[in-house]
Amino acid sequence: MIKYTNARLVNDIKRGDENAFDYIYLEYSRLVFHVALPIVGNYELTKDLVQETFTRFYASRELLNPKKNVKYYLLAIAKNLALETVKSRREQEELNEEEVEDGESGIQRYESFDEMMDKFRKVLTDDEIDIVVLHLSDDMKFKDIAMVKNATLSSITSKYDRAIKKIKKCNEREKIYE
Repeated sequence: MIKYTNARLVNDIKRGDENAFDYIYLEYSRLVFHVALPIVGNYELTKDLVQETFTRFYASRELLNPKKNVKYYLLAIAKNLALETVKSRREQEELNEEEVEDGESGIQRYESFDEMMDKFRKVLTDDEIDIVVLHLSDDMKFKDIAMVKNATLSSITSKYDRAIKKIKKCNEREKIYE
């Protein structure tokens, strides 16, 4: 496989080079997934979001600047798509909640993953959420998380341990999960 500089990669992508695009996809698709998953909170939606990120990236390739890193273009697209997805899902949930009524108890709500993550966001830092989600939902090993986040293994494991303790303490107070 060809080793690309950023400028060459951008120039090849702008020309529509499929090898360059394949390289970008192989190089950054996991990172895009792991950045979007904590925001979206849904594995399948995040997989779709990764595909849409690369589709939009390719569609706007003529606008790329060879002096700017491809990774940051992709992460900006992914983050914006993830935020749009969350906003759209919340609006849909609000509409659904207005439609669902139960005669005696009013609206019945099921605590979703998103609601649980909202509670965790109150007690965990973004970095701790990322580490927990990467480790638990994607079965990523701590050394791989350290590599993706450009951190030491010991800092990742201590942040994970601290996050789990915070989650347990939060659950004792609010009974987030059984």
